[in-house]
Amino acid sequence: MVFIYMRTYYFNKNHNILEARTEGVLRISEIVEHYLDISKTNYPTKDLKILVDCRACMFELRPREVLLTFRAIEKALKRYRTIKESILVKEPFEEDVRTLFRKYNSDIKNYDYKVSYNKKEARKWLD
Repeated sequence: MVFIYMRTYYFNKNHNILEARTEGVLRISEIVEHYLDISKTNYPTKDLKILVDCRACMFELRPREVLLTFRAIEKALKRYRTIKESILVKEPFEEDVRTLFRKYNSDIKNYDYKVSYNKKEARKWLD
């Protein structure tokens, strides 16, 4: 079985939130690409809020590669004053993704994240 990775973006002007939806196999390279895309795009805010829906993903994350996301987030923060990101995952993946981000990305100044499996909770946290 082949899983093709796909990501779409939509800036919700009503909530002032960038909504991203991902499907397929999610690897570190796709996460890095997500932050590099953000670093190249001018959204109409300097305090960027992102809701990333990864519930249709299969994760292939290698802990030693997660450090690469740190550098990509820092690059995105050169364009935005703050980035606040709520990451939606399927319940069994929640703790794994949270642990990886906490270990490598929790000390980035002006970046905050929350991993959740509940969309209502994830959106509320961004407000």
